[in-house]
Amino acid sequence: MSEHISPKLLRISILLILISFGSTICVMAQDTDDDVRGACTQSLDEARTAFDEGRIHEIPGFLEDCLGRNENAGGFTDVEKTEALRLLILTHIYLEEPEDADSRMLELLKHEHEFQVNDAIDPTEFILLYNSFRTKPIFSVGFRLGATGVLVNPTAANGTFNLNSDERGKYGLKAGFPQVGMAFEFKLNHQFTLTPELLYSLQSFDKTSILPRDGNSNITSELTIVEEQTWLTLPVGVQFFPFGEFGDDLTPGIRPFIQLGASVGYLLDAKTSPDESILNIDQRQNPQLPTIDLTPDREQINYSAFAGIGAKVKVGEGFALAQLRFHYGIPDMVKEGSFYNNPTVWELQNANDQFKQNLVTFSLGYVLHIYSPKKLDTKIR
Repeated sequence: MSEHISPKLLRISILLILISFGSTICVMAQDTDDDVRGACTQSLDEARTAFDEGRIHEIPGFLEDCLGRNENAGGFTDVEKTEALRLLILTHIYLEEPEDADSRMLELLKHEHEFQVNDAIDPTEFILLYNSFRTKPIFSVGFRLGATGVLVNPTAANGTFNLNSDERGKYGLKAGFPQVGMAFEFKLNHQFTLTPELLYSLQSFDKTSILPRDGNSNITSELTIVEEQTWLTLPVGVQFFPFGEFGDDLTPGIRPFIQLGASVGYLLDAKTSPDESILNIDQRQNPQLPTIDLTPDREQINYSAFAGIGAKVKVGEGFALAQLRFHYGIPDMVKEGSFYNNPTVWELQNANDQFKQNLVTFSLGYVLHIYSPKKLDTKIR
C-alpha cells in the first residue's frame, strides 16, 4: 500500500529547500565579492611595488579593472581608489601622456573633493597638474538653527514717575527661539570665507518696574513688560581660519574660526505681554492686562556690527558648525515722538525708554560644499 504525502507537507518541504538554496547562493556571492575585493587590494599592493621598482608600464594593468567597479561589486574602497588614481596620474606623467593624466586628475577630484597634495612627498609635476584644476568649492550652502538673547542698551530714560528710583525699570535678558535660516559660503582663499545668511528670528526682553498705584505710594505694583519681536535679518561676515581650512596638529579634525561682519534686520512684528503684581495688599487681585502692539513705535530697521567665534567638524559629505556671536546695535530703536504717545502709557503708566538693541546669538548648523572641478584655462591671452 503506497503512502501519499499531503499537499501541505509538500509545500513546506519545497519552501525549506528554496530557502536553503537561496542562503547558499547568498553565501557564495558574498564569498565571491570578498575574494574579488581581496584581489583588488592585492592588485593595489602589486601596483605600489611596481611603482617603487620603476616598472611604470605595468601599473595600469594592475588597476584598470578594479577602478571600473564600485566597492559593492568588489572594487576598491574609497581610500584605495584615491591611492590608485594618484598612482595612475603619476604613471601618465612619467610616460608623458598629458591627456590621460588630465583625465585621471579630474576623476580623482570628482571622487575625493577635498584631496590635497603633499608638498613633502608629491613630485613637482603632480603638484603643478593639481594646481591647474579648479579644486575649491564654487560655493557652500547650509542651514542655521539657534537662539537669540537681547541685551538692551538704554540711551535715554523716560517714565511717568520718579526716574531715580526703581520706577525707572530694569531690563532683563531673555532667550528668543528659534533663530533659523539659510547660509551660504564663498571661499576667498584657504583662510578666509565670505558668509552671507538669511535668518528668521524671534527676539525677546523684559523690563521690570516698581510703580505706585495711588497718590501716596501706599499701593505699589511690580510691572513686568515682556516685549517679543519677530525679525528677518541678513548678516554678512567673513570667517578667518587661523590654522587654515584643514586645521593643524593642534586641532585635528576641527576647524576653529573667528568671524567679523555686519548685519541688517527688518522688524516684522513687535508686541508686549505685560504682567502686573500688586505688592503690598493681599485682598486686591492682580489686574488682567492686554497684549499691546508696539510695531508702530519701533524703528523697522536695525543694523549692527558683529564678532564671533566658532568651529567646523567634518560630518559625512559636509561640515557641522557651532558659532557664538555678539551683535552691537547701532541705531536707536524707538521712533521719535512715541516715548509718551503710545498705548503702554495709558494702559500701564509706562513710557518708552530710548534704547539700542544688542544681541548674543548661538547657533548650530550644517554646511555642504558644492564642487565642480575642471581644468583651468592657462592660456595667455
